[in-house]
Amino acid sequence: MTDKPKRNIDTVVFDFDGTLMDTNEAVMASWQYAARGLLGREFPTDTLTATLGEPILYTVANLFPGHDPDLVVGAYREFHHEHFTEMIRLFPGVQEMLEVLSVEGYELGLVTNRLRHTTEIGLRQFDIEKYFGAVVAVGEAPKDKPAPEHIWFTLDKLGSSAERAILVGDSQNDIIGGHNAGLISVRVAWAVATDESYGDTAAEPDHTIDAPTDLITLLHKMG
Repeated sequence: MTDKPKRNIDTVVFDFDGTLMDTNEAVMASWQYAARGLLGREFPTDTLTATLGEPILYTVANLFPGHDPDLVVGAYREFHHEHFTEMIRLFPGVQEMLEVLSVEGYELGLVTNRLRHTTEIGLRQFDIEKYFGAVVAVGEAPKDKPAPEHIWFTLDKLGSSAERAILVGDSQNDIIGGHNAGLISVRVAWAVATDESYGDTAAEPDHTIDAPTDLITLLHKMG
């Protein structure tokens, strides 16, 4: 068997929502369903766009102050689980990018603040679970993104380290998490999540890519 090529960067840790999988419609429609039922109104689209990539309880606290978080999350997930598969899709070029990276011998991991159940549904629906040596969902590491433990936990499962890895995501939560964990951060330009930095330089990515194929080019340049 041929040994893997020696590289400076040999590991890629991906976010799921908004990075590989377009789940934005499902997420935002689920929040609107909860808002109609609990508040009697809907949120402006911009309000929901600004929440993409956040941990769910953080969004609940900001959008539904004074409401029982369990009731809010229950309403959100009721709609989300029923309509998830019909509302999601892979971003164009993602499948091809994952195949190339896999063939070239990169270790691929997935770190997400989504529950494992729906994460696995999405991975299986588009037959991409085979590319990932580690998938770490919300609540499975000591702390979730943007805490570094979530990413370190994933790297440990891959047998890799921060010095050899990059983090690819769409939101500030991802970029800050990558920086907190000591990884090079790459933001995808197809993100719907807001790209405002909130004045925090930790939210500024090291690189931005316009298309999935650009990640392959970037990794080749890194050596």
